[in-house]
Amino acid sequence: MNEPRQPKPGPPKAQDTAGERPQRTQRGAGARPEDQHGGTGKAGVTVVAVRIPKALYDAVVHDLLGGLVERPSYAQIIAWTCEDHAEEVIVELTYATTTSARAPRGRKLASDSVPLTLRFQQPTERASLDDVIRRARGEGAKITRTAGVVAALRVAVKQGIPVTAQQVAGIAVA
Repeated sequence: MNEPRQPKPGPPKAQDTAGERPQRTQRGAGARPEDQHGGTGKAGVTVVAVRIPKALYDAVVHDLLGGLVERPSYAQIIAWTCEDHAEEVIVELTYATTTSARAPRGRKLASDSVPLTLRFQQPTERASLDDVIRRARGEGAKITRTAGVVAALRVAVKQGIPVTAQQVAGIAVA
Protein backbone atom coordinates (compact mmCIF):
# COMPACT_ATOMS: atom_id res chain seq x y z
CA MET A 1 0.00 0.00 0.00
CA ASN A 2 2.24 2.79 1.25
CA GLU A 3 5.60 1.97 -0.16
CA PRO A 4 8.50 4.38 0.28
CA ARG A 5 9.16 6.67 -2.65
CA GLN A 6 12.02 5.74 -4.88
CA PRO A 7 14.06 8.44 -6.61
CA LYS A 8 13.37 8.77 -10.31
CA PRO A 9 16.05 7.39 -12.51
CA GLY A 10 17.82 10.03 -14.50
CA PRO A 11 21.22 11.42 -15.34
CA PRO A 12 23.53 11.81 -12.36
CA LYS A 13 23.87 15.30 -10.92
CA ALA A 14 26.89 17.31 -11.97
CA GLN A 15 29.78 16.73 -9.62
CA ASP A 16 33.30 17.97 -9.48
CA THR A 17 36.22 15.59 -9.98
CA ALA A 18 36.69 15.48 -6.21
CA GLY A 19 33.09 14.35 -5.76
CA GLU A 20 31.75 17.75 -4.65
CA ARG A 21 29.06 19.84 -6.26
CA PRO A 22 30.18 22.98 -8.06
CA GLN A 23 29.49 26.41 -6.55
CA ARG A 24 26.26 28.16 -7.52
CA THR A 25 26.56 31.09 -9.84
CA GLN A 26 25.19 34.47 -8.81
CA ARG A 27 21.97 35.29 -10.61
CA GLY A 28 21.67 39.06 -10.36
CA ALA A 29 23.91 42.06 -10.19
CA GLY A 30 23.27 42.27 -6.44
CA ALA A 31 21.85 45.80 -6.53
CA ARG A 32 18.67 47.63 -7.33
CA PRO A 33 18.07 48.81 -10.88
CA GLU A 34 19.12 52.41 -11.38
CA ASP A 35 15.58 53.76 -11.88
CA GLN A 36 14.47 52.55 -8.43
CA HIS A 37 17.41 53.91 -6.46
CA GLY A 38 16.72 56.48 -3.76
CA GLY A 39 12.92 56.18 -3.67
CA THR A 40 12.43 57.24 -7.27
CA GLY A 41 9.89 55.05 -9.01
CA LYS A 42 8.47 55.00 -12.50
CA ALA A 43 8.52 58.18 -14.55
CA GLY A 44 10.49 60.16 -11.94
CA VAL A 45 7.89 59.89 -9.19
CA THR A 46 9.52 60.01 -5.76
CA VAL A 47 7.68 58.10 -3.06
CA VAL A 48 8.24 59.07 0.58
CA ALA A 49 6.57 57.17 3.41
CA VAL A 50 6.15 58.95 6.75
CA ARG A 51 4.07 58.61 9.92
CA ILE A 52 2.30 61.72 11.20
CA PRO A 53 0.36 62.22 14.44
CA LYS A 54 -3.32 61.27 14.16
CA ALA A 55 -4.47 64.65 15.45
CA LEU A 56 -2.53 66.38 12.64
CA TYR A 57 -3.95 63.96 10.06
CA ASP A 58 -7.48 64.68 11.28
CA ALA A 59 -6.84 68.43 11.11
CA VAL A 60 -5.53 68.14 7.54
CA VAL A 61 -8.42 65.96 6.36
CA HIS A 62 -11.25 67.80 8.11
CA ASP A 63 -10.10 71.40 8.50
CA LEU A 64 -7.80 71.93 5.53
CA LEU A 65 -9.32 69.64 2.90
CA GLY A 66 -12.84 69.22 4.28
CA GLY A 67 -14.64 71.67 2.01
CA LEU A 68 -12.74 70.95 -1.18
CA VAL A 69 -14.32 69.04 -4.03
CA GLU A 70 -11.06 68.23 -5.77
CA ARG A 71 -8.31 67.64 -3.26
CA PRO A 72 -4.64 68.26 -3.99
CA SER A 73 -2.22 65.51 -3.07
CA TYR A 74 -0.38 65.63 0.24
CA ALA A 75 2.87 66.14 -1.68
CA GLN A 76 1.39 69.20 -3.41
CA ILE A 77 0.19 70.66 -0.11
CA ILE A 78 3.65 70.21 1.40
CA ALA A 79 5.41 71.66 -1.64
CA TRP A 80 3.10 74.68 -1.80
CA THR A 81 3.49 75.33 1.91
CA CYS A 82 7.28 75.08 1.72
CA GLU A 83 7.32 77.50 -1.22
CA ASP A 84 4.85 80.05 0.14
CA HIS A 85 5.57 79.89 3.90
CA ALA A 86 9.18 78.67 4.05
CA GLU A 87 10.12 80.83 7.03
CA GLU A 88 7.21 79.57 9.12
CA VAL A 89 8.07 75.95 8.29
CA ILE A 90 11.68 76.62 9.35
CA VAL A 91 10.45 78.12 12.65
CA GLU A 92 8.22 75.06 13.21
CA LEU A 93 11.14 72.72 12.43
CA THR A 94 13.47 74.59 14.76
CA TYR A 95 10.89 74.47 17.54
CA ALA A 96 10.34 70.73 16.98
CA THR A 97 14.07 69.95 17.14
CA THR A 98 14.60 71.96 20.32
CA THR A 99 11.65 70.34 22.09
CA SER A 100 12.65 66.84 20.96
CA ALA A 101 16.04 67.34 22.62
CA ARG A 102 14.22 67.83 25.94
CA ALA A 103 12.11 64.66 25.61
CA PRO A 104 12.58 62.14 28.41
CA ARG A 105 14.78 59.15 27.67
CA GLY A 106 13.83 55.62 28.52
CA ARG A 107 10.72 53.68 27.77
CA LYS A 108 8.57 55.36 25.17
CA LEU A 109 4.92 54.60 24.83
CA ALA A 110 3.48 54.08 21.39
CA SER A 111 2.09 57.23 19.86
CA ASP A 112 -1.09 57.39 17.86
CA SER A 113 0.13 57.97 14.31
CA VAL A 114 -1.08 57.49 10.76
CA PRO A 115 1.04 56.28 7.82
CA LEU A 116 1.13 58.70 4.92
CA THR A 117 2.70 58.04 1.52
CA LEU A 118 3.71 61.10 -0.43
CA ARG A 119 4.17 60.87 -4.19
CA PHE A 120 6.20 63.79 -5.48
CA GLN A 121 5.40 64.00 -9.20
CA GLN A 122 7.75 66.91 -9.92
CA PRO A 123 11.38 67.16 -8.81
CA THR A 124 10.73 70.73 -7.66
CA GLU A 125 8.10 69.54 -5.17
CA ARG A 126 10.54 67.41 -3.22
CA ALA A 127 13.30 69.96 -3.71
CA SER A 128 11.25 72.64 -1.93
CA LEU A 129 10.84 70.38 1.11
CA ASP A 130 14.50 69.38 1.09
CA ASP A 131 15.55 73.04 0.78
CA VAL A 132 13.52 74.03 3.85
CA ILE A 133 15.02 71.12 5.80
CA ARG A 134 18.54 72.09 4.69
CA ARG A 135 17.99 75.71 5.75
CA ALA A 136 16.60 74.68 9.14
CA ARG A 137 19.49 72.29 9.69
CA GLY A 138 21.92 75.23 9.83
CA GLU A 139 23.21 74.41 13.31
CA GLY A 140 23.94 70.79 12.43
CA ALA A 141 20.84 69.31 14.05
CA LYS A 142 19.56 66.13 12.48
CA ILE A 143 16.23 66.85 10.81
CA THR A 144 14.47 64.01 9.08
CA ARG A 145 12.14 64.31 6.13
CA THR A 146 9.34 63.09 8.41
CA ALA A 147 9.91 66.08 10.71
CA GLY A 148 9.85 68.34 7.65
CA VAL A 149 6.55 66.87 6.48
CA VAL A 150 4.99 67.25 9.94
CA ALA A 151 6.15 70.87 10.20
CA ALA A 152 4.89 71.71 6.71
CA LEU A 153 1.49 70.15 7.41
CA ARG A 154 1.18 72.06 10.71
CA VAL A 155 1.86 75.34 8.90
CA ALA A 156 -0.56 74.36 6.11
CA VAL A 157 -3.34 73.77 8.65
CA LYS A 158 -2.65 77.21 10.20
CA GLN A 159 -2.32 79.10 6.90
CA GLY A 160 -4.66 77.17 4.60
CA ILE A 161 -4.16 76.35 0.95
CA PRO A 162 -3.12 79.33 -1.19
CA VAL A 163 -5.73 80.79 -3.56
CA THR A 164 -3.67 79.89 -6.63
CA ALA A 165 -3.46 76.30 -5.41
CA GLN A 166 -7.24 76.18 -5.07
CA GLN A 167 -7.56 77.36 -8.66
CA VAL A 168 -5.09 74.69 -9.79
CA ALA A 169 -7.09 72.07 -7.90
CA GLY A 170 -10.23 73.06 -9.84
CA ILE A 171 -12.00 75.16 -7.21
CA ALA A 172 -13.79 78.32 -8.27
CA VAL A 173 -12.59 81.21 -6.14
CA ALA A 174 -14.85 84.27 -5.98
